[in-house]
Amino acid sequence: MQFHEHLKTLRLSKGLNQQETADQLGIAKNTYIGYEKGDREPTLTVLKKMAQMFGMTISELCMDTDSRNVDENLVLLFEAVKQFDEPEMQTFADLVEAMVIRHHANRAKNLTQKP
Repeated sequence: MQFHEHLKTLRLSKGLNQQETADQLGIAKNTYIGYEKGDREPTLTVLKKMAQMFGMTISELCMDTDSRNVDENLVLLFEAVKQFDEPEMQTFADLVEAMVIRHHANRAKNLTQKP
């Protein structure tokens, strides 16, 4: 499931219509519709609001559900991370989330720069 499909599924699971969702995000209804159609990419600020509204991280919100199968090397890495204490775990989570945000910001920037 791609981001725009996931977004619609999340909205419907909350029992919201597009106008209510747009209002909660502080954006125009047409802007939100563009996100659900896959015609537009949300800004980082809107992604943060979406993640809060749906009770998840930006990573969970943005990740293509078809690509959630994790490479074996990453599985081993995450097994090692399980041994971290709480402050190390939080630092690791913050770093990963920052990298995901950066990736999506670059992706959105590239989409807006295409002719």
